[in-house]
Amino acid sequence: MTRRRREQLVRQLPLVRYTERTICEPSTLLRELERVRPQGLATDAAELHPGLICVAVPVMGPGRRVAAALALGAPEARLTLAQAMAQVPVMRRAANAIAATLRAGDGAGRRDRARRAAE
Repeated sequence: MTRRRREQLVRQLPLVRYTERTICEPSTLLRELERVRPQGLATDAAELHPGLICVAVPVMGPGRRVAAALALGAPEARLTLAQAMAQVPVMRRAANAIAATLRAGDGAGRRDRARRAAE
């Protein structure tokens, strides 16, 4: 998505405050998106639900587009954000394995459709 399109979409969003940590300013959200994209990592430090943290990594699909995300979330009382961040290397490996499975399935799906069309 182009930066211009992203800015248009964010400025149209109704940014609702769920906790005192929720990002409600479009300019702040845009800065956060600019930070997240190159890192390939997003965090939620009690921004949606009080006391709940989350880290997420992308699962890349065909064309290097994000097809899904792999997330780890837990109550802060059980898992700190720093502890969750320590799991990111494992999460990236799992996301890469899922992406490889998606790519393999995409090729198989095309072959199956071609075979059925030929029958």
